[in-house]
Amino acid sequence: MEISRVGSSKRLEEFNCIAIVDTSVILLISAREAHLDDMIDLIPGCAAVVLTPVISELQLIARKGNSEKSHIAKWALENLLRLLNVVEVPVMEQRKVDDLIVEFAEEMKKAKRVLIVTADTKLKNDAVRRGINVLWYRKEKKGFEMLIDII
Repeated sequence: MEISRVGSSKRLEEFNCIAIVDTSVILLISAREAHLDDMIDLIPGCAAVVLTPVISELQLIARKGNSEKSHIAKWALENLLRLLNVVEVPVMEQRKVDDLIVEFAEEMKKAKRVLIVTADTKLKNDAVRRGINVLWYRKEKKGFEMLIDII
């Protein structure tokens, strides 16, 4: 399966629901601490997407030495991303990836169902505070938990 670049070969309008997967979940799935099938089962009808700034963040991690995390990031870039839809998001200035994810979700939720898939507590809390649905990976429970319509 090839990576589809939403915006060039596909349009976001083709999806009724998008699940924006962040770096933390990609790394957990790649390290086999979380399971892609479990995530997909909880987002039926949603397209799992990764934003290009997340890919840039993974590339940065992959280039950092010879650590286990860098190997996991390399594996994700070579293998896992083929299973997700890539959304090209132009970044004009240095911005935190989590902020870009939240801003993108806020913009998209005006027209479609949107959720953020994360294991990052700060990102989860920010999304919930802004009324964005979240599929949160809880490391303590080793599983995903859906946080919908909290506010």
